[in-house]
Amino acid sequence: TTHTFNELYIQMPLYAAYKVNVSENFGVVIGAGPYMAYGIGGKTKKKLHKAVFGDGSTEREFDTFGNAKDAIEQLKRFDLGLGLNVSAEFGKIVVGLGYEHGLLNVAAYDGMKYRNRNATLTLGYKF
Repeated sequence: TTHTFNELYIQMPLYAAYKVNVSENFGVVIGAGPYMAYGIGGKTKKKLHKAVFGDGSTEREFDTFGNAKDAIEQLKRFDLGLGLNVSAEFGKIVVGLGYEHGLLNVAAYDGMKYRNRNATLTLGYKF
């Protein structure tokens, strides 16, 4: 059996950052801190590889944070973790990489362990 979780969160990072000006038009920003997130949507797909469901299908889809019939396939809505990012500022252009690691087990079923991890790529323009 394979589960594919698609999660949609509202997230609030609380990062402290430090900027190093390398030259007049180039700077490096390093930020780190905690984040809090709340799940607001998403779909989970469950696929059977060597069996079929009662209706003959091999795949089912349901809400990630909803009320599926089997609590093993649900996730808790609240998440808390730590993040780190590094950005380079070229004049008004910003390019960055980040990583976030969840500290809480978001699996709704006590026998399972599931933590969120997230990698980010940022491209921005400062007005």
